[in-house]
Amino acid sequence: MGKKYEDVVYDSERDLKMDIYADEESENTVFYIHGGGLECGDKTFGPMLGELCSSGFSVISVDYRLYPRAKFPEFIEDCAKALSFTVENRKKYGYGGRIVIVGGSAGAYISLMLYFDERYLKKYGLSAKDFHGFLIDSAQPTTHFNVLRERNLPTYAVRVDDAAPIYFIENKNYGALLYIVTYKNDMFCRKEQNEMLDKTLQSYGVGHKFFVLAGGHCSGEWPDEKGEIRLLSIIDEMIDDKTNLHGSKGRSMPRER
Repeated sequence: MGKKYEDVVYDSERDLKMDIYADEESENTVFYIHGGGLECGDKTFGPMLGELCSSGFSVISVDYRLYPRAKFPEFIEDCAKALSFTVENRKKYGYGGRIVIVGGSAGAYISLMLYFDERYLKKYGLSAKDFHGFLIDSAQPTTHFNVLRERNLPTYAVRVDDAAPIYFIENKNYGALLYIVTYKNDMFCRKEQNEMLDKTLQSYGVGHKFFVLAGGHCSGEWPDEKGEIRLLSIIDEMIDDKTNLHGSKGRSMPRER
């Protein structure tokens, strides 16, 4: 049996907290960044995280500053600090060192920024290569719509600038697996933007896996009509994936689940 530590403070100045479920017998830890458009949501464990806990994973779910309290890029900086805390306190809480970062929607946007814009993790002596992989569930790879609102731009505008993960892609080995997930009936233009991300990664020779799932936005994180949480099998696939995808231009074809 694992142990759950609730409301662990990782930033006392801003009173930012995380919940930790530590299974000392597992080397695998999922670090989850919730969605909510950068303006709502919290670290509460949902069905997917609960299933991971009962399936031999340690799980960490993190809160971060949200609009209107936050301004770009504070929510990204918060998650970078939370990851630094996670790496530094592994032995204290007893979770495994093979860490997979899973981000949903706004959390996926933050995860992509942490993956491609190395400045955030570098502040703590970290980079993407310090983690096993990043599972990106329905991210906005261009500038996030609420960042556009902050900048007094239309939320439907498409911008590629310092707040867009796709802006920072380079032809290099990032050292961590990258799985991209989108949905047939995703948010307006979200599937198309993820397809653009897939093509851009191909152009730069950044290895990755791209999944197109049935259903709506981030629905893979919730039980479907059969009771299956489809993202769980993708997390399992990532854990078992020992391929250095970033050493070549190879990638898997989009897969439906």
